[in-house]
Amino acid sequence: MTLKDGAKSSVYLVSIGDYLLTEMTVFRDEQLEKRVKIHQVETFFREKMITSWEVFNPKKNRTIQYKIRPESIQLAAPASLFFKNSLSRCRM
Repeated sequence: MTLKDGAKSSVYLVSIGDYLLTEMTVFRDEQLEKRVKIHQVETFFREKMITSWEVFNPKKNRTIQYKIRPESIQLAAPASLFFKNSLSRCRM
């Protein structure tokens, strides 16, 4: 699937069997801006969640890998995560 927005275009590769995103490539003015590859998707709270991916930046010739530890995933954020009064308009 390709999405175009002015000089920017994004190409999404989706697997046929389970309809999961496997790769995303972003171009700006026909030049590769970044490539994201999905390595692992797991189910948490009955929802699919990307837990391992890598981002390649061709300008810096650099690849960064990201991973979410399963034990860090919670249904609700603990109140201690936020500083007092910094998110007064947000309710938990």
